[in-house]
Amino acid sequence: LFWLWPRPASSAAGFNVPTGVTVGPDGFIHVADSGNHRVVLLSKQGEYVAEWKIPDADPGVYSPEKMAVSPDGRMVYATDFAANRIIVLRLTGPASGRAR
Repeated sequence: LFWLWPRPASSAAGFNVPTGVTVGPDGFIHVADSGNHRVVLLSKQGEYVAEWKIPDADPGVYSPEKMAVSPDGRMVYATDFAANRIIVLRLTGPASGRAR
């Protein structure tokens, strides 16, 4: 399987400076899409499932970069270098694309 980037992440927008990626134990792909100020969830086949933007984020500052996922796949972590923090997303449903 060979993908060329930029690959559309949704019908509305493709990736803009993807800076980090990790794959959970369930095979779902988590991408830090720094230029669009979001974290994107893709299926095992690379299809768009969901995205998360931090509600209080300043688009000029918030920029997720590196990604990690917990061994059970329920927590996703993204570094936000510009704001000196780590964003933690807790998945609330299996492959549902819902996070808190």
